[in-house]
Amino acid sequence: MIRLEAAQVLVAGVADAQVTATREMLSLWGGVDPATGTVIDSRHPLCGRSITNTVLVLPRGKGSSTGSYVLLDALAAGTGPAGIVLNRVDEIIALGAVVREEFTGTTIPVVVLDDVQFEQALTARRAEIRRDGTVLLHGAEPAATGAAATVGRPDPAGRPHDVALTDRDRAMLAGDHGPAAQVAMHVLLRMASIQQATQLIDVSRVHVGGSFYTGQGSLHAVERMVELGATVRVPTTVNAISIDRSRGADRALDPEFARNADRLATALQEMGAQPTFSCTPYVFPDGPAFGEDILWAESNAIAYANSVIGARTNRHGDFLDVCAAITGRVPRSGLHLPANRTGELLVRIPEVEDPDESFFTTLGYLVGKHAGTQIPVVQGISWTPSTEDLKAFCSTVATSGPVGLFHMVGVTPEAPTVEAALGGRPPGRVLDVTREALREVWHGLSSGRGGALQLVLLGSPHATLGDLARLADLTRGRRRHPGVDVLVTTSRFAHEQARAAGFLRVLEDFGVRILADTCLCMRTERSLPPGTEEVMTDSGKFAHYGPGLIRRGVWFGSTRDCVESAVTGRAVLREPEWLR
Repeated sequence: MIRLEAAQVLVAGVADAQVTATREMLSLWGGVDPATGTVIDSRHPLCGRSITNTVLVLPRGKGSSTGSYVLLDALAAGTGPAGIVLNRVDEIIALGAVVREEFTGTTIPVVVLDDVQFEQALTARRAEIRRDGTVLLHGAEPAATGAAATVGRPDPAGRPHDVALTDRDRAMLAGDHGPAAQVAMHVLLRMASIQQATQLIDVSRVHVGGSFYTGQGSLHAVERMVELGATVRVPTTVNAISIDRSRGADRALDPEFARNADRLATALQEMGAQPTFSCTPYVFPDGPAFGEDILWAESNAIAYANSVIGARTNRHGDFLDVCAAITGRVPRSGLHLPANRTGELLVRIPEVEDPDESFFTTLGYLVGKHAGTQIPVVQGISWTPSTEDLKAFCSTVATSGPVGLFHMVGVTPEAPTVEAALGGRPPGRVLDVTREALREVWHGLSSGRGGALQLVLLGSPHATLGDLARLADLTRGRRRHPGVDVLVTTSRFAHEQARAAGFLRVLEDFGVRILADTCLCMRTERSLPPGTEEVMTDSGKFAHYGPGLIRRGVWFGSTRDCVESAVTGRAVLREPEWLR
């Protein structure tokens, strides 16, 4: 047996169980089915394994901010892990356990080990975690000779008095502003302690990412806040939801699922949130400004706000967005601090010709895989990317890695030069991107097997007006194959823009079916048209998550490829010009 002292205790608790271990980061949303506790990410080494009642050992999470809800829902369903051991602090994972404790009084331990300890934990058969952060490993290999000593750990309880409070903060914490604000402050202060923040700051607006229905645990938490009188204090928008409310019930969805999804959306509206129901809040009027402190959830929106706009938000888990909307406060930590916004990983890309949106999708996925917790600085973009290009990059860089901020030299506002993006320091690492590496990612995003195509899915993140205009140009005067269903998800805002511009008529003539409010990532196996075996998309995000969500292989290609495939009835994939 090997005895360790955790480097940091994020959530105190007790566990004693067999170990499920991985060296690869995992997004809980889209990576784990909370109803069964099974890993469903087809690209992950743990795919098909259960994390139920095990000590889950992983470096940290990545991808979706809804990972906190997945953990909360799995714990509520009895399918969650007994404890979690990390190698780096992960606020999204920790938040799920914190909310569980706040609402039920029960929790699981979440601890962080240093690099040497983590290597030992990966080899253990069983692990015990004690409330004080002691970790006992059974069947683990001993550390190498000369290993570094364990660092000290802060207060495991994350006590509120560790954070300086204003008079209004104290009043909310005391319940003077109602029980919902009191609960919200409690959660915020727990998370501030985990992030080692010494104070809270005001935010001007919130985008709630926790609007997908993932299970009863998260639904109960949000509805309970409404019962406690929750009211938003700052302008609050809502991410895409699990149903298309603009068109009534979707017959492809399970009725109970649809009812619960509607309850979640209704609860957020009852708090005073605006029913924008979009994962691209950056295309709406009156967005945040450079340097503005905000809280946005939804992984692509976080990356876009920080990087393209230059606003300031951390990679927060879902439910912290609700707490911030109610209080108008967030921990002053991470990317809210200018010193933490400088780049560390220099990414040098080759010269490319005629890049389309699939270039930014592919490059983003590659950069996210290599970035880890470092802020990437992309050098070599010699043209002006469109909103849609940057959306595609944000989507995949935040899917394949835990990236909340990147810099593009000469493109994003904090990167006029390489030196400025790196803060005047040499890069910690340099990644020289090759065409072969891009080609490997481009091909690797496809998981289809061949054969007749039945479904083309577009619009993750939500299709913008620019996306719909390009799709209209590609489909004008043509007609989809009768055996292929073409589905596009978008926001009501972009839908009305496209209607006014005349694009909808062109798309409808081609045979496109458009859903608002909801998102491709809400598609499940049950929502597929009968007999669906082959699916195609131009979304790198859906190409990553889709195989686990719909239990089908997914072909990835450009929007042009998707249109040609919809016309011919089979997957048509052509290596783009920029790869040749």
